[in-house]
Amino acid sequence: MVSIMNNFIKFKNTNILVYLGIISICFSGISCKRHQVKKTIVEVQNKENKLDSTSVVLVETPTIIPEKIHFLIKETPFEYLKLKTKVSFDSPGMKQSFPATIHIKKDSVIWVSIALGLEAARAVINQDSLFLLDRLNKKYYKVSFVDLSRKFNFEMNYHLLESLLIGNLPISLNANDLYSKKDSYLNLSQIRGSIKIENRLDSTSFKLTNILADDEKSEAKMSIIYQDFLTIEQAIVPQKINTRVVNLKDKIPQITELNFDHSRFDFLEKNIGFPFSIPKSYSLGKLDF
Repeated sequence: MVSIMNNFIKFKNTNILVYLGIISICFSGISCKRHQVKKTIVEVQNKENKLDSTSVVLVETPTIIPEKIHFLIKETPFEYLKLKTKVSFDSPGMKQSFPATIHIKKDSVIWVSIALGLEAARAVINQDSLFLLDRLNKKYYKVSFVDLSRKFNFEMNYHLLESLLIGNLPISLNANDLYSKKDSYLNLSQIRGSIKIENRLDSTSFKLTNILADDEKSEAKMSIIYQDFLTIEQAIVPQKINTRVVNLKDKIPQITELNFDHSRFDFLEKNIGFPFSIPKSYSLGKLDF
């Protein structure tokens, strides 16, 4: 059990590292193309082909204005959400999977319980910090998003994590984001510092299906794939979330994968509880990330 808990702590750290790669919303579904008349002067010689008798006429030629794409990303609205999920983690140094129960109050708090028979660990994440109870070793841990951002040289925040778990857009929009239509999907391109992000959406449901991020500064690449969508109470949600991070900084690819397999979604209007307290007998530990 101690080994499992240690793996869980490593998982949480890598979980946060995965969110680094990437990772609020208002578009409208309009595309338009217009033709504008441009008057062009053309010189036409007369029948006698005399240079001094050249006449000038106006010929109307169409100029095509590039198509403008603007679309709506389908978000999953909720007040309270309860998830049953299986978490799988695979890195060069460790491979592990375990069940978890997750409670979310939108834009406020995320509560996580890891149970293998008995509860082995509990975590609570708010707008500022992450707290973790290691019940097996009677320790607790605390780390702020400011510390995480400084550690990974990327702005970490609560919204990033909440969006990842439910399949909403993880990076808020700004006026420089670009919209485009590809052959089989819609695309939203974003640039945040040294990170380039491509958000791909289904052209029918307008739900996120892929996120591709490339950090030129840290030489890391990240991809997220959302699969097996369900419609629950008019919300479209992914059952499977597959995350893959490739670090190329040392010229030898280091691949880490973090996957969620959600088996149950409960959308609730009442408080579902976020119990968390630190027993007096627990000592403060230090997360080694």
